[in-house]
Amino acid sequence: MLAKALLVSQLLYFSVSCAARLAQKLPLTLLEVWTLAHALGAIGIYFIWWKKPFDAAEPIVIGGEQAQEFAAYFQMVAPHTVTPSYRDIQAYPEATHYLHITTSTESSQDEQADLLKRKDWPLTLHPGEFIHLEGYRFTVRIRKPDPGSDIVFAKTLRPWYARKRGPYGTVSISKADVQRWRLAARAATRLGGLWERPGEMKLRRTFEFWEPFSSFEAPGASALVQFAADWALPTVCALFHVLGWNAAFPTLAERILWRVGAVASSVLPTSIVIFVNLGQGLNARAASTSNPLLSYILRTLSWAVWALLIVPTSLYVLSNLYFFVESLRQLFYLQDDAFLLPSFSVYFPHFS
Repeated sequence: MLAKALLVSQLLYFSVSCAARLAQKLPLTLLEVWTLAHALGAIGIYFIWWKKPFDAAEPIVIGGEQAQEFAAYFQMVAPHTVTPSYRDIQAYPEATHYLHITTSTESSQDEQADLLKRKDWPLTLHPGEFIHLEGYRFTVRIRKPDPGSDIVFAKTLRPWYARKRGPYGTVSISKADVQRWRLAARAATRLGGLWERPGEMKLRRTFEFWEPFSSFEAPGASALVQFAADWALPTVCALFHVLGWNAAFPTLAERILWRVGAVASSVLPTSIVIFVNLGQGLNARAASTSNPLLSYILRTLSWAVWALLIVPTSLYVLSNLYFFVESLRQLFYLQDDAFLLPSFSVYFPHFS
């Protein structure tokens, strides 16, 4: 926080000096306008990230019983259908067996303790057989094989459904499998009996999860912070380039380009947000509809919207690139008043 406070104080000092120049009718150079826009943007970013740790050297390990429960739960509910592309991972064809989990009140704590205390592991289950754990019935069932799907696990962490089958389709359940089911069942109970994976969660490696990057969906962020990060901050930063509207330019064409870029870059963040939300909305509607034709049309429109998003994004980048180049070029054509310094004694009490 000290490092951030020092930097913000420097940015505020520069912003105040620019305001003093405008108040005393002194011209702002384009480089000052460009720096001011980025300085105010940096202040906004530091305000949003004020509590973000600085120079974190190692991760914070979340431990405890509840962490183990949810780690087991996420491993069970996350889809494991990804294409193997890592050297240290082996791929196994998806098993024809799966777990059918239902609530049950038939088991007791004594039966569960006896199951975990048994010494003759692994436990052999036939298709249709089940065990009771934490108020749930875990039944092994058979389904049709899906050759187009791969389940990826590291060599030492092969789950029960990725192991070889015994006679008559029996499966071998280890003590670690049962313990994982028990912990996951406790987490499911905390979630109200929910055994469905969180939306958009995918398994990249064993015990490693990721979510598709989206700056428009910051988990845990307030609506105001998301609004500032997605739209308000880039729009306000772009608006400050309007301060160079009447600056001294080397040529008339450069002045026109600056004015057009200032207006365009102020509007483009709004269009980007609209395109992103429209694309996400069409994609979500396509996933929820049961009509294949309508789903295809909506997905096609969604891809078209995402393709059109390239236009405002490219224009925004090009406008900012022009601002930077032009602000450096104007340094060779500055008027005399640009070298005068504002008097801060007008605004602050002092002794002379």
